[in-house]
Amino acid sequence: MTDFYITYLYHHLRSPWINIDSKTKTFLPRIPKNLAICIGLEDSKKIEMNKIVQLLCWCQSLSIKTLTIYHYSEAFPELTSTLNGLQVQTISLSSSHQSLIESARQLCQQTLPITSNQINQYLRKEGYYKFDDPDLLICFSDDQQSLQAFPPWQVRLTEIVFLTSHRHLNKSQFLDILKRFSQCEQRFGK
Repeated sequence: MTDFYITYLYHHLRSPWINIDSKTKTFLPRIPKNLAICIGLEDSKKIEMNKIVQLLCWCQSLSIKTLTIYHYSEAFPELTSTLNGLQVQTISLSSSHQSLIESARQLCQQTLPITSNQINQYLRKEGYYKFDDPDLLICFSDDQQSLQAFPPWQVRLTEIVFLTSHRHLNKSQFLDILKRFSQCEQRFGK
């Protein structure tokens, strides 16, 4: 039902004021391939679907390949879907800590040294993480310093931005976040 609702809203709200034009795209030399948002505990009590759909439209306009939506809501089921080339995955708290606990239990039974690649492969094989690690994570939380239990294994090379609520996200704020992201230099430990 949620999949249908997202698809309906996506097509219903698709209009010029939602889309991002090609002129604006030229000011963004680097766009994340994989974007994740983390909707905090308080915001998850009432997820505003129209804001999520706006974000879907912006991502699709910018050719972002994947969007992961992390939430606490019991009413918002976990799903994986593709909308006009944009892959969307929703994950909840159960996908976070439990996935690392289970993978650690399984891998500790091996006699070989455990590598980060083994953990990564196990998490994907078991279906905990279907997409690549996010390049950019936007956390919506009143607590400005919390990742709200977002899956820690996925954010080791991720740029992170904190905002107070997904309800206040607008197109100019989103573009500002992407502009800052495009100016970041990731050194990967160098």
